[in-house]
Amino acid sequence: MLTKLEQMEEAGDLLPFAHTKEELDSLLRMAARRLADAQLIQLSPESRLVNAYQCVLACAKGALRLMDYRVTNGSRQHYLTLETLADTLGLNAA
Repeated sequence: MLTKLEQMEEAGDLLPFAHTKEELDSLLRMAARRLADAQLIQLSPESRLVNAYQCVLACAKGALRLMDYRVTNGSRQHYLTLETLADTLGLNAA
């Protein structure tokens, strides 16, 4: 039986992509900056939300890269990246 990530690859939503330490480090630094910005009370609530979202997205992208995948180009990149989180983090529905 195929994993969800393998199913997404078969469907053309994911591509094999060897990660590098530099890319993962860059994504972690971006996530940390976005998290720090999301906590700045002088920013508008909308800006704080955008920063929090970008932090989560960077973390999800890093987790996906660590599994040696990337999302294919297209309009659903953010959705698909977030959709992989349960599998990349090893979470179950419970």
